[in-house]
Amino acid sequence: PVSKMTAPSALANKIAAPGGESGWDINYNDLEGLHPIAGGNFGQVLRGTYLGTEVAVKKLLDIDDEFMHKYIEREMAILK
Repeated sequence: PVSKMTAPSALANKIAAPGGESGWDINYNDLEGLHPIAGGNFGQVLRGTYLGTEVAVKKLLDIDDEFMHKYIEREMAILK
């Protein structure tokens, strides 16, 4: 089942560095033509383009389970 994918959750705000401080944050508006190609326990993989380059984007689900946050944080660290 697909969970809600809305505004960033408290977890996402905690992990993502504000203002692109991590060096990996991008402007979501620069992504174009996103469409789903796969999904899993933590999110959905989308295919699209970023500034003209074909990319895969993983959109993480907003999970309210505090126990699962450590796994999501680990997933984001791996992806970065």
